[in-house]
Amino acid sequence: LKTNPMKKTIFKLSFILIAFLSFTACSSADSTYAPTGTLEGVWNTGKTYGTGTGSGLNLTFEGDSEGTVNFKSDGTYDSNLIGGYVTVTIPALNQNQTTPIEPIAESGNYTYNAATDDLVLDGETSKVVLLNANNMKIKTLVDQDGVIAEIYTEYNR
Repeated sequence: LKTNPMKKTIFKLSFILIAFLSFTACSSADSTYAPTGTLEGVWNTGKTYGTGTGSGLNLTFEGDSEGTVNFKSDGTYDSNLIGGYVTVTIPALNQNQTTPIEPIAESGNYTYNAATDDLVLDGETSKVVLLNANNMKIKTLVDQDGVIAEIYTEYNR
């Protein structure tokens, strides 16, 4: 049986994005803003979206997840992802693939610097681009396995 190379590419991109939904990130160079809320506490996971390139093609990412992240005052966090999905679309080829997100529970360490908006989770840095009493948005830059992307993940209380 012959496999379609584009389906393999879409699957690979979906897998990379799902891996990054678990807070793996690269640093970002956004300008700072003044947060009006606190990171500590329980946040509900939500929408994920972004754009990127892979295998020389433009990509879009869209997803939604259900679960929680608890940022504790001692610098640790617990993440409990119940499920969700991520869709990778290649507009030039009119192709997309939706991949389910499997349940996963993780714990680790974090630091948050409100002056620079850097959120470091287990050594990987993202930017907090919105933080108030009820909403948070995190920007993650991905550069892995030929995929370069800018991914936003939204949370709410």
